[in-house]
Amino acid sequence: MPDSDWTLEVVDEFNNSTVWDQEYITDAEAFKVCLEEIEKDGINAFIVEPIRQVLIAFNKLLNIYQQMNPKDIRTLSKPDLACSYAAMERAALAAQDLALQTNTGIVVSIDGKTVELSAQLIKMRDEEAKASKP
Repeated sequence: MPDSDWTLEVVDEFNNSTVWDQEYITDAEAFKVCLEEIEKDGINAFIVEPIRQVLIAFNKLLNIYQQMNPKDIRTLSKPDLACSYAAMERAALAAQDLALQTNTGIVVSIDGKTVELSAQLIKMRDEEAKASKP
């Protein structure tokens, strides 16, 4: 940026880049902001692993397919397709369990939108579900 002060960019090991729009007067000010963001959100907020990118792309494709074919897969006449729903549910639960064990997030589709759920959010949701059961 011409005639600017300091800018801030974090580049992860996969060459993904997070750039702040704000400019800073000194490098120390920019570095302080970076450390504050890491303290607040964790370093994983700046790391976009290839698998996360694949999951986001998969969810986008799934959303497109669901718009084209809104039939519930469980009602299909082919048993292997109809039963695949249960397998997907088991895989989703296993992914959530792994996210909790490793304190990482997962990418899901909620109401047609791709959303990343942090381990903390998954834990809070599970606790709310347990508390609401009689």
